[in-house]
Amino acid sequence: MSKSLYKILLFFHKEHKPYFSQILILNLGIGIATQEEFLNHLFTCRADAMQANIKNQIVGKVSMQQALDYNLVDKCIWFREKLSKLRISFYEDTLTLVLSRDNAMMETLNQFSTVDALNLHKDIKIFFIDEEARDAGGVIREWISVISEELLKPEEKNFELVQNEDDVFYTIHPESTFDSLHFAGQIFGKAIFEGVSIDCKLSRLLLHKMLGIEADLEEFKKYDPMLYSSLNYMNNDDVNVEDLCMNFTIMDSGKTIELKPNGSEIALTNENKAEYIRLTIDHYTSMRAPDQTYAFISAFKSVIPHEYMEVFTIDQLEQVFFGQLEISTEDWKNNTFYKGKYMGSQHQVVDWFWEIVAGLDNDQKRKFLQFCTGSKSLPIEGFKGLKGQKKQPCKFSIESVSLRKSQFPRAHTCFNSLELPLYNTKQELQNGIDFVLSQTEFHFGLE
Repeated sequence: MSKSLYKILLFFHKEHKPYFSQILILNLGIGIATQEEFLNHLFTCRADAMQANIKNQIVGKVSMQQALDYNLVDKCIWFREKLSKLRISFYEDTLTLVLSRDNAMMETLNQFSTVDALNLHKDIKIFFIDEEARDAGGVIREWISVISEELLKPEEKNFELVQNEDDVFYTIHPESTFDSLHFAGQIFGKAIFEGVSIDCKLSRLLLHKMLGIEADLEEFKKYDPMLYSSLNYMNNDDVNVEDLCMNFTIMDSGKTIELKPNGSEIALTNENKAEYIRLTIDHYTSMRAPDQTYAFISAFKSVIPHEYMEVFTIDQLEQVFFGQLEISTEDWKNNTFYKGKYMGSQHQVVDWFWEIVAGLDNDQKRKFLQFCTGSKSLPIEGFKGLKGQKKQPCKFSIESVSLRKSQFPRAHTCFNSLELPLYNTKQELQNGIDFVLSQTEFHFGLE
């Protein structure tokens, strides 16, 4: 490094340390092509960070009533700014979890239960046993991903997978327990608090319950199209429901459920059919598992206050919680920064990389994204919304490394960074990506 460049870097470090520290970590010692390219990137990152922080502060100060008129991106800025005021500085207090990856869910649950007045607005430092990683954001994303995957396993009976012609989502399992759903609410709430998209879709009926909004019959169509057709038929004014000889019961999972006390003795009539339809929707919204639903929602709201969620519509809340599940290769490519010998992206290995990524199906792209960033889904802004250390914008980057250093791709999830070896052939690169995709889980020793 030349003396002139060193002096410039030293000046930036002294004068703009909050912005510079992250940039320095990302760019020093990686063989950047020219001083000019490095400095251009440095100025751009600093300017983007300053501009984003100024806008965030302005947007975050308005009332919720004003924020209701914002577009979704600005609503998210308002939402994040409100949540940031709740964060307890790590200088004040922090939680530390030491976990084995194979039993991370139960060990987290046990350690949570031993903490008096557990407050998930604190930072959590995660250490996986026998894995080396410095948690600057990537480890907690990985922890949330590992725990949520465990919570969703069918054998755990926490959540039930619902598949219909138009959608796939999860709803609360009627055989789940109060404690397990309380824990799930804490984990999902912590995910949103940390800006991590939840790697599944929850039932929109459950989202209605979380917002305190009553779901209507049209909304129920997205939950169960066949049952919706039956309810919509009896809702027709031309239909005499008394001819159906029904009462206030439904069949759910092979069991007869009374929709109200002594429902089996209450005949369905034209006068009470609206109540029958409402109670049926209520059953699938929360009454299948009322205690567990309460446990989940109350635990979630202990991390994410209800009043902050009210700024969103149901459609928007769905996007905020679950992010973008469809991975666009073009969006990925257009929001990637290149380092080392890949600087400027005019390199054969980079061309091969994007050709291979474009050929992956969406599940494979999501898995590779998890390898690179610690999460299978993206924020609503897509790849340009990726965050790194201290929730600062952190663009996805591809850095060149020699084959002598590594035969396989390596990732630094805290910085959304991929180290891609300088392969000699496209097949060698394909083999490296196939190796990553063949892993059942990603350890921090693998990255």
